[in-house]
Amino acid sequence: MMVGLVDGDPLDDLLNQMNAEYLPKLLAEKNWPEGVKKEFVAQLHKFMAALTEASHASKGRTTLYIPNEDLSDIEAAAKDKDLLQRLESTVIYWTRQIKEVTSNQHSQNSAESTSPLDEIKHWTSRTANLNILNIQLQKPELNRIIAVLKAAGSSYLPGFKELEKKIKEGHEEANDNLQFLNTLAEPCRKIENSEPKDIPKLLPEVLNSVRIIWELSKHYNTEERMKGLLTKISNQIIKRCRAKINKDDMLEGDVEKCMSDLDESIACCKEWKNICLKMQGMIKKYSTRKGWTLDTDETIFAENEAFIQRCKDLKEICEG
Repeated sequence: MMVGLVDGDPLDDLLNQMNAEYLPKLLAEKNWPEGVKKEFVAQLHKFMAALTEASHASKGRTTLYIPNEDLSDIEAAAKDKDLLQRLESTVIYWTRQIKEVTSNQHSQNSAESTSPLDEIKHWTSRTANLNILNIQLQKPELNRIIAVLKAAGSSYLPGFKELEKKIKEGHEEANDNLQFLNTLAEPCRKIENSEPKDIPKLLPEVLNSVRIIWELSKHYNTEERMKGLLTKISNQIIKRCRAKINKDDMLEGDVEKCMSDLDESIACCKEWKNICLKMQGMIKKYSTRKGWTLDTDETIFAENEAFIQRCKDLKEICEG
């Protein structure tokens, strides 16, 4: 029986224990029957791949497990059917991991709680993850496995190499997206700390950053992403207005203050729509990059209009 103390994340502790102590001993065992060792080592590598993935996934990282196999002689390794089978299983696992990363090259959804700052956080995390993955793909140990599979003519290699190329392309795209989205960080932080009555004067700076993204970014300037970005700005404005309104003032406190706060919120949301439509008109008229069509898309302001109506309903309650 073994007894110990787990300090920190249990998965991290288990992974460290396996890599430092148990894995070297188990792989060095020479006295087991060949059939038993073959099956055990194959399952051990599958377990380590799953453990490595789970341990790093909780931190937003995609980490590829590289099995510790003797690949000093590539030609001999390519002729070892059992070893080749284990390496192919590893590449199949890598392929599944990378597919999950490359198929998720999208923005945050535009749920009511998301803001441009959440979008920046999303792309910051994604850029870091793809960078880590890109570095792993350059590791000599990984490329030696690829060399063995190439020498063996493995049918699993072309699919992996294609995904490897997508990771590099995705890394370049994420870097470009983050570079331009970061122009929104400072003005959106100002909104985060402003009163509703002060928000309209901050909006030209915010929308100017949107215009720069539309004009100059290589990948982010699609209709879907720009629509999502404007919706997130709207979400952030509504969130600030909602924080200003205190229902206790309405029900048992200062009703006049509540009505004033509601008026400020209504005015702020109306001004947001007016300024946004005006800026969109300028983009459509003067942009060197044609194709802006969002000035007629009312879904961007759907939640904004609904919030204004709720504020008006609350005013009626205050008056009552």
